[in-house]
Amino acid sequence: KLEQIKHLAALHRKMKLSQGDYKSIMSLFNRYHEYKLNILSDKKSITPNNVLPDIEDNYQIIERLKHYQTRYFSNEEISAFFADEMHYHKQALSRMAITSDDTLSKSQALDVLEAAIRTQDIAQQEAFLPSIKAHVCFKH
Repeated sequence: KLEQIKHLAALHRKMKLSQGDYKSIMSLFNRYHEYKLNILSDKKSITPNNVLPDIEDNYQIIERLKHYQTRYFSNEEISAFFADEMHYHKQALSRMAITSDDTLSKSQALDVLEAAIRTQDIAQQEAFLPSIKAHVCFKH
């Protein structure tokens, strides 16, 4: 944390921020640091070492993320810093629910997943489709 504070101080000087602006940046940094420490602690308690989180674990982790976001940040800060992350988490949970659904055949699961992924931008489609196909084929 000390090294990061030094970088923030250098940034303050380079950008010629007022003392009030610097205090605001330091406050935001300190709140973010506390947020990350709490998240790491919770993740360790929810999913012990070497255990992959299941869908319920991931729901718990996301609920804890939301809890800490509202604890440490304003609505504007949450929108600015976490909107994309929360969108990604919701999509990931949706994909996990599909792959966990034992009532779907391998073919049905792939069809539903591919339809969901096709609504994403091209980069996300290219990133997710190969691993999703492998996961579904391995699971079933």
